[in-house]
Amino acid sequence: MGLHLTPNLAPNLQSPISNLQSPISSLQSPTTMSKHITILTHNVTVLLFETGMGWVLPGFTFTGQHFWQDVGHINRAVRERFGMAVTTLNCVAIVDASSDDKTRFYYALVNHSPPDVLPDHARWFTGQEIDTLPKNEQRDVICEWFHFIETSPIPENRAPWYLPGWLAQAQTWIDVQLTRLGLHVAAPIEQIRSWQRASLWKIPTDKGTLYFKAVPGMFHFEPQLTHALAEWLPGRVPRVLAIEPDKHWFLMDSIGKQSLTETSDIEAWGNAARRFAQLQLDLTSRVESLLALGVPDRRLENFPAWIDDLLSDTAMLQQGQLGLSGDEIAHLQELGTVFKDISAQLKESPIPVSLEHGDFWSGQVLLNGENYAFIDWSDCSISHPFLSTWFFLVEVAFDLPDSPGAYSQLRQAYLEPWSQFAPMGQLIDIFELAQLLSPIHHALIYHRLIIPNMENKWEMERMLPNALRKVLGS
Repeated sequence: MGLHLTPNLAPNLQSPISNLQSPISSLQSPTTMSKHITILTHNVTVLLFETGMGWVLPGFTFTGQHFWQDVGHINRAVRERFGMAVTTLNCVAIVDASSDDKTRFYYALVNHSPPDVLPDHARWFTGQEIDTLPKNEQRDVICEWFHFIETSPIPENRAPWYLPGWLAQAQTWIDVQLTRLGLHVAAPIEQIRSWQRASLWKIPTDKGTLYFKAVPGMFHFEPQLTHALAEWLPGRVPRVLAIEPDKHWFLMDSIGKQSLTETSDIEAWGNAARRFAQLQLDLTSRVESLLALGVPDRRLENFPAWIDDLLSDTAMLQQGQLGLSGDEIAHLQELGTVFKDISAQLKESPIPVSLEHGDFWSGQVLLNGENYAFIDWSDCSISHPFLSTWFFLVEVAFDLPDSPGAYSQLRQAYLEPWSQFAPMGQLIDIFELAQLLSPIHHALIYHRLIIPNMENKWEMERMLPNALRKVLGS
């Protein structure tokens, strides 16, 4: 079947590729300068400092790019300034996100050092003592955290790693697995990231670096999937050394020395695109096995009903400070038939369904010499494989500014392995249709799976409207 993009295919529908704004910067913004304020806790007390103008939480200003869910630099800063060993529970609040220099990020941390060894002018406050302090932003955030931590019963969708005491359980399991594997910790384990989507830790051992990852129930399939992919595709996915299926924990071997994000070599990016396509092609024969592992089924025949559900859910579309306006929702609803037509055309294309990554960008590609590995499969599904490339290619104008024509080169590299199914011209038409539908596909992931299963919906609620705004060109 020949698929052709025509001028009237999608009236008023903006190509998300031509809208030169990286989804990584707009959907999960890394800040270049940030004020981090720490709610440093010990049992049920919080550390405050006397400044002469009242009691305040300790704060740190960081430069350089940091996603809000990255926490290793916060733990190091507390250790270097106060000599206290800490780990981060979670980001409690983000206040005034109008610009990097005004935004304040609040994090709850747990102290692992003796509580009686304190910095000058600091002391621990109980919740009752906090209540007696003058009302201000910091006091309000602390009180909200106490309310969060004391909620009973604990909500089923609470991220376990947001609670004090979880780390001890995880550490015990890690120690048991290292002993079983004949490995020894060579340095303290390092916390990398904490958000509702995952808790990620780096474990230096005497025989190399390992990674421990815990995921929530909505991503329950990720440990077993990662293990299966590593068995089927050696060297292209991290090897899984241990799984705790009930808690959705897994221990992985290190597989790369450099992220693709760290290089502007167009050849490396082209190799990544080509090898990712080959990975998807190799998995077209394993669709039933992938579904049996619990991978979500998001094949295109389901899209018409899902699109209707999405565009009629005005409550979720308007949720949060960055929610869609009534006019934006009305415009999207007018385009609903167009989205359904595109999904129908893609469904009839000769490209077989396969594993769609769901969050494929350069940070998910690890390089080790000539080897390219692909990580973080939590958002994946069985669907049209070309839906995976949106994030990866929108970044090109930003990450490869010295490579004019990079988009076309990377598209060509990605499509080459699929040439057995159609001529290149037809593949390009199919590919461009997929780029038009990709923002809808990603919005559906958040609408149907991620946001409904999150306790703190503010962490991810901007992903849904921002993905849909890509379609509108705003």
